Amino acid sequence: MADILENHIDDRDINTVDSFLLDKFKTIFPDYSLDPYYKVDIPLGDLVKLNEKELLVEIEDFLLAGNVTESEYVKTDGIIRSGMKIKGLKVAEREQVWSCFIKYIHELEDKKTVTFPYLRYKLLNYLLEHPGDKNIRDVQYMFVDEVQDMTPASLAALKELTIGIIVMAGDNNQKIFASTSPYKRAGINLHGSTFTLNENFRNTNQILNFANSFLKQHNDKIDLEVIDSYRDGPLPEVNVIKGSITKAITDQLRIYIDDLGYEKHNIAIIVNSLRDATTKKLLKALESENISYVDTSEANFDFSQENAVRITTLHSCKGLDFPVVLLSIPYIKEPKDYDSETNDEILRNLLYVAFTRAMDNLNIFIKDKPKGILKDIVDCYEEIKGRFI
Repeated sequence: MADILENHIDDRDINTVDSFLLDKFKTIFPDYSLDPYYKVDIPLGDLVKLNEKELLVEIEDFLLAGNVTESEYVKTDGIIRSGMKIKGLKVAEREQVWSCFIKYIHELEDKKTVTFPYLRYKLLNYLLEHPGDKNIRDVQYMFVDEVQDMTPASLAALKELTIGIIVMAGDNNQKIFASTSPYKRAGINLHGSTFTLNENFRNTNQILNFANSFLKQHNDKIDLEVIDSYRDGPLPEVNVIKGSITKAITDQLRIYIDDLGYEKHNIAIIVNSLRDATTKKLLKALESENISYVDTSEANFDFSQENAVRITTLHSCKGLDFPVVLLSIPYIKEPKDYDSETNDEILRNLLYVAFTRAMDNLNIFIKDKPKGILKDIVDCYEEIKGRFI
C-alpha cells in the first residue's frame, strides 16, 4: 500500500499492533523488559475448578485482555463471558482467581518483566490514569487491519493513543484468536460508522463457495452475504491420501511448476507447524527435488524475492494470497481454551483463512480415514462438486 500511494510513508509508520504498543510502553516504562514466553508460576491452592492452564487462560485471555476490574469480576455476575470455557464460577471461586491474578501481577512487577497480555493491560491503565499526557498521544490518524483478532485492551490502548480518527478493517469470519468481539469492551461504538464490503476480488467463485459452505456447515447462524466473485476457476481439490502426503504434495508441486508453468513465488504451501515431523520431512523432500523455498515468517523475508515457494502456517498466513495454495493438514490441532462452540468456530475460521489464501488454485491434502473437522472438509468438497459439475 505504501508503494502505491503518492505521498511517501516512512517505514516507521507501518507496524504491527504489538510492536507499536511495545514502543509506547518502553517510552513510559524504560526499566521493564519484555519476555513473551515468561511463565508465571501461580499455585492453585484450594481452587479446584480450574487447572493451571485454565487459570492462565482466565487471567491472560479474560482479565488482562478485557481490562476487567475487581468489582466487575468478583462482586457482580453481569460481566459477559461469551465463549469462555469456564462458566458459573461462584463468588468465592472468583475471589480465589482474583487473588491468583494479583500474584501474577506481583511476580511480573517484582522482576520488571512483562508478557504481551500484561504489557497491553499495564499500558492501557497508565493511559487511563494519565489522560493529560500529551507527549505519548502523538498519532493523528490510525489505520488498523485484522481488528477482529485484537483484544479489548489492545484496541482501547490504540484508541487512547490516537488524537484523531481510527479506521478499522476486519472480517469476523477470519477471527482465529479472540473469542468475543472487542469493540464494546474497548469503548468503541460502531453504530453509524460501519461500512460492509460485500465484493470479493481475491478468490474464484469455486474457492469462495467451498470456503463459505465449510464455514456454514454446522452453524446456520453464520450470515455470509458475500457477492460471488467476478471470475471462475477450477474446483478446489481435496486429496485423501493413503500413502505419503509428502510425495503427493511434491508431485502436485511439480505439475504446477513443470507442466503448468507457475513461478515458484506464486505458490504457497500452508502447514500446521514448521516444527512438526511431517513438515520437516516435506522440507527435506523439497530440498531433494531442488525446489527452493522460503519461510514467510523469517525476519528478512522479502515479498519481492522470486524463484522460491512460500512456506507458511495456518496461524501465519492471514493477510497473504497466492495464485496456488497447497494445504497440508494430515492432522489438525483443535483449540481447547474456550467452550466447545467457540473452539469449533475458531478452528473453522482458521481453515477458512487458509482456504481463501488461494486466488486461483486450492489443493488440500488429508490423511486417509479422516475424522471430525477433517471429514467435514471432505464432505463439503463432495457437496461443492455436485453444485459445480
